[in-house]
Amino acid sequence: MKRQLLDRNHYFPPIQSDEWEKISPGELGWDQSKLDEALSFIRDRNSTALVILHKGKIVVEEYWQGWGKDTSFSIFSAGKSIISLAIGIAQEQGKLNIHDAMAKYLGKNWTKAPPEKEALITIRDVLTMTSGLDEELKYEAEVGTKWFYNSPAYWKLAYVIEAATGKGIADFLNESLWSKIGARNTSWNGKQVVTSARDMARFGLMVMNNGTWQGKDIIKDKAYLFDATNKSQEFNQSYGYLWWLNGGSSRRIPGPNAPLYEGSIIPSAPPDAFAALGFGDKKIIIVPSMEIVVMRHGGPAATVAELAASNFTSLLWDKLMLAMMSK
Repeated sequence: MKRQLLDRNHYFPPIQSDEWEKISPGELGWDQSKLDEALSFIRDRNSTALVILHKGKIVVEEYWQGWGKDTSFSIFSAGKSIISLAIGIAQEQGKLNIHDAMAKYLGKNWTKAPPEKEALITIRDVLTMTSGLDEELKYEAEVGTKWFYNSPAYWKLAYVIEAATGKGIADFLNESLWSKIGARNTSWNGKQVVTSARDMARFGLMVMNNGTWQGKDIIKDKAYLFDATNKSQEFNQSYGYLWWLNGGSSRRIPGPNAPLYEGSIIPSAPPDAFAALGFGDKKIIIVPSMEIVVMRHGGPAATVAELAASNFTSLLWDKLMLAMMSK
């Protein structure tokens, strides 16, 4: 399927204050008892924060383990989706082109691959996890012939942004993104985005509204955002430009040899859902057809920490759907 993001008449919280309009589950026709069951399930699986928005308004905002609305922590690989947007903004500014070779910005020998192989790797190849590199940045396959979840290659995109724009990645993100959506508890720490539950929700709301905030474009290049949130290659039906996509017939997940599984990432969610997912079950789930954003902060929900392979996303959504679809 092709997911199409639209400019919507949603509520947006003020940029300069903590005010945020709320709407009760009852007003939406949700089943409160089933919602309470879902919240207990989420709380008991090492969660520290959960925020659910409907058309921009807060339906659920829960904190546990001493957390509050201003508490921030790394979202690990969920930050990849934020860097995806940053690349799009830099491209619309004319600072880079995703079809440019990575070496144009990083110089030669940014990998351990043979020079002729390294020269073929573009920004887009890294965005789509098809660089052909292994985690030591050694040549493993021809560029564009294999999907492999490669965080060390991804980390190089921050340096690409810095080289292309002449700004530090933290400054670029603050100027082009965070300050424009009112994210006040977010920073760049080394290779990670450190952010709060509310700021994650703000980011999800902006993306769901086709990259706009209160009618103002955060990213003007809508074609890029469309491509970023749709299937980007043939090897993983569930991956865009550093975004995880629902509705695919199969999915590959992080790990050796990127094993293939049949079916969608979140079977019970609408096929147009897509998500930023990070280690420890950090999540920003966007469902345009339901006009809903769900974000979860916390530690690993399972005894053994898993990456996108965790079934907690599906279990969380199963529980929420019982409450949301009860009307």
